[in-house]
Amino acid sequence: MAKNILVLNAHPNPASFCAALAKKYFEGAKKQLMRLLCLT
Repeated sequence: MAKNILVLNAHPNPASFCAALAKKYFEGAKKQLMRLLCLT
């Protein structure tokens, strides 16, 4: 069964370390075929 994952990045700078972490987490979860929602 697929997991539901919400990736939430509320940092105002799209080039921040937080944004980079959120992007990498999203990409990794996508490879595992999980259901994803990314809010930035």
